[in-house]
Amino acid sequence: MMAKNSSSDPASLLNRFDNEVRTLTLYEKLACGAFSGIFSRFVIAPLDVVKIQLQLQGKQTISYNQNATKYGVWSTFRKIYFSEGFKGFYKGNISALVLYATYSSTQFYSFSVAEELFRNLHIKNEVRSMISGSIAGITATTITYPFDLLRTRFAAQSLNNKKEGIRGFYKGMNSACIQTAPYIGLSFAAYDVSSNIINKIRITKKIDERIRKYNITSLLAGAISGVVSKTIVYPLDLLRKKMQVQGPDLHKFADGLVFKQPGGIISVSKHILVSEGLPGFYRGLWPALVKAGPSSASAFFAYGIAQSAIFNFSKKQS
Repeated sequence: MMAKNSSSDPASLLNRFDNEVRTLTLYEKLACGAFSGIFSRFVIAPLDVVKIQLQLQGKQTISYNQNATKYGVWSTFRKIYFSEGFKGFYKGNISALVLYATYSSTQFYSFSVAEELFRNLHIKNEVRSMISGSIAGITATTITYPFDLLRTRFAAQSLNNKKEGIRGFYKGMNSACIQTAPYIGLSFAAYDVSSNIINKIRITKKIDERIRKYNITSLLAGAISGVVSKTIVYPLDLLRKKMQVQGPDLHKFADGLVFKQPGGIISVSKHILVSEGLPGFYRGLWPALVKAGPSSASAFFAYGIAQSAIFNFSKKQS
C-alpha cells in the first residue's frame, strides 16, 4: 500500500504528491480546501439537516408549541421529505456551501502553516497533528462562524432572523471554539494514526495497488477520524447548536420544540443535565456519527483529488 510519506498522511497530504516533493502555493491550498468543503457538503447535507433538528429538540421544559410531536431519526427524515420534498434536505445550502468552502480552505491552509511551524519540535507526529489541527480549527471557526450560525438557523426553520444585529451572528461562538479546537485536533491526529495503521496492512499486490491508485486509505482513515473525534466532542457540538438558535424567533425552530435556555455554556449544560440527564448531551448522536464518517472521509479524499489534479496539470505544463 502507500508509503509513509504518501498522500494519505496528513502532513504530506497538504504538501506532497506521493514521493515527489511539490509544495502547493497559497492559492492552490485554498482551492483544494474549498473543493474539499463543497464536495463533502453535498455528501452529508441531508444528515446535517436531520442532525440539527434532532439536536434542537428537548425532553422537558415549556415549549412554545404544546402540540408539537417529537421525532426520531427516521421519522425526521420522513417529515422533512413529505413536508418539503427533496429540497428540504438542502435547506440553507447556499450559506452552508459558503461555510464549508471557506471553512475547509482556511482549515487545511492553517493546518499546513501550523504543522510546518511545529515540524522541528521533537514531538510525535500525532501530537503535532493534534496541536496544528486545533489551531486550524479555531482559526477557521473564527472566520466562518456567521455562516455556521446561518446554516443552523436555516436548517431548523425557513425564516431568517433579522432582529439581533451584528452580535447575533456570533451567538454561541465561545462554545464553538471550545468544541472545534479538540474536534479538529483529534480529527487530524486520528487520521494520522489510522492512516499509518492502514498503510502497514498488506492484502495482495493487486489490491494494494488499487488501494493506492484510488486513494482508499484517505477514505478509510478519514471515516475513522470523523467518528472518533465526533463521539468525543459531541456534547460541545450540541451545546453550540442550542446556543446558536436562542433569540427573538426561538419558537419558530424545529416545529416549536426548541426551548428558551438563557445564559452561557454552564447554565445551558445545567439545564440539559437537570431536564434530560446525561443522555441529553448525546441527543442526535446517531445521525451525527453517520454524518461524521462520510464527511471526514469525503473531505480528505476530495482534498487529495484536487491536489492530484493540480499536480497533473502542472506536470503537463512543464
